[in-house]
Amino acid sequence: MLAGGDSIDDTAVRRAGATGKLFDKTRAPSTIGSWLRGLRWHNVRQLDAVSRELSARLWRCGAGPADLAGPLTIDLDSTIVQVYGRGKQGAGFGYTKVRGYHPQLATLAETGQVTGPSGERRGVMT
Repeated sequence: MLAGGDSIDDTAVRRAGATGKLFDKTRAPSTIGSWLRGLRWHNVRQLDAVSRELSARLWRCGAGPADLAGPLTIDLDSTIVQVYGRGKQGAGFGYTKVRGYHPQLATLAETGQVTGPSGERRGVMT
């Protein structure tokens, strides 16, 4: 997610460029899925805190909007994350007839940065 991925399939992003020099080895998507399923509520909160801190540091380094004093436009929109299998808790069919999750995302129009699922950050912007 820190590298711009939004699903397990995006782990291929880590296999590009100088990744081999930075990490000892990359993990297969099935291994990452097993790791993710092992996370508990407090682990997700910890990762969310790391993500907020990283975003704040990136903005201080200039990766945020050009004018930090200016207004920010937050675009709320939904997306479809397709899942397979009948046992996926919370998954359902939407207007696209695709089984999946339908999270609401909050995106900054000025940067294209996804700030997180709407409601998760409870309006806190760092």
